[in-house]
Amino acid sequence: MRTYLDFEKPMAELERKLEEMKTLAQGNNVNFSDAISLLENNITDLRKEIFENLTDILNVANKDASFNDFYKSIGILGLNGTVRNLGKGTKAAGNIHVKSGSIEGTRAYAGYVTSKSGSMLSFSIIAHKYLPGSTRVITDSLVKIMALMAEL
Repeated sequence: MRTYLDFEKPMAELERKLEEMKTLAQGNNVNFSDAISLLENNITDLRKEIFENLTDILNVANKDASFNDFYKSIGILGLNGTVRNLGKGTKAAGNIHVKSGSIEGTRAYAGYVTSKSGSMLSFSIIAHKYLPGSTRVITDSLVKIMALMAEL
């Protein structure tokens, strides 16, 4: 069972309701496809809102007195943490402090990149509802996006 962070709990509740609805539909041979589709869209919208807010949170954290400790605790693309094997040989390696997250059909990264001008930029990117078995392609694509950010 997945553990959710506090800010993810509204999404977790919707996902729980979605699974209940799917189970109910299968168990009773009832067509809930419209309701299921609506709930899936609500989850997607909420996920987007959460991750847009996540970038705002990262911007605010950047101004906090404890930011340096926080920043040092985040994995560095191509060097350490859960992102140590990503982006090697790109301008992003060593230049992006990033947290990764994943759940079936969803992969996300959030963190900071230093631009060519020396500005620190915060970002969050997410891929959701991709085809099973395409995790590597999605991960590689998201790393390419991060590499492009490192060239800004």
